[in-house]
Amino acid sequence: MRSPDDSPNLTDPTTRPSEPVTAGLATGPGAGPEALGVQSYSQQRAQDIATIKQYLPLFDAATKFDGAPDTFKSLVNYLKTL
Repeated sequence: MRSPDDSPNLTDPTTRPSEPVTAGLATGPGAGPEALGVQSYSQQRAQDIATIKQYLPLFDAATKFDGAPDTFKSLVNYLKTL
């Protein structure tokens, strides 16, 4: 079980003395954001759109059900434009 004393304090010495404070940022010394292994916004968006397009035929079929909300139909129409 963890206690608050298990967490480091701001006044504790660094556990990475050879790494610049700006490591992971787009500015300053050290590796940039690419070192974090996180996808860029445009890469993530492209992946999300590909996933949406995969399910779009199912969404489109659901708009034809009796009682399908107009807001859902509008959403599907918007997704078709992506």
